[in-house]
Amino acid sequence: MTRVFAVGVLFVLASVVGAGGRAAADAPVAGAFHDHFFGPDPCTGTLDEITVTGTAYTRLNEGAVVVTIDRTISTAHGYEGRGRMKKPAHACAPASSSSSI
Repeated sequence: MTRVFAVGVLFVLASVVGAGGRAAADAPVAGAFHDHFFGPDPCTGTLDEITVTGTAYTRLNEGAVVVTIDRTISTAHGYEGRGRMKKPAHACAPASSSSSI
């Protein structure tokens, strides 16, 4: 799921920078994503093909970027699932300008 969140964060940053900052009342910006990779089957340990598709919604809430990701997960072995993840996207804080000299 780290990959899914990383895709969402990249989308968020691109949306906010491209939008030049949005008002708190603006509608969320939506972007679809698709990820396909291989990983172990949790029951058998054998290699399984995993597909994650979904939509990442980004919005500003009182100056903070919030990402909501709706996703569907399926595997070649027949597992299926879906879910929603909502997280703030933290920007890098500027370094402190104070000096100890």
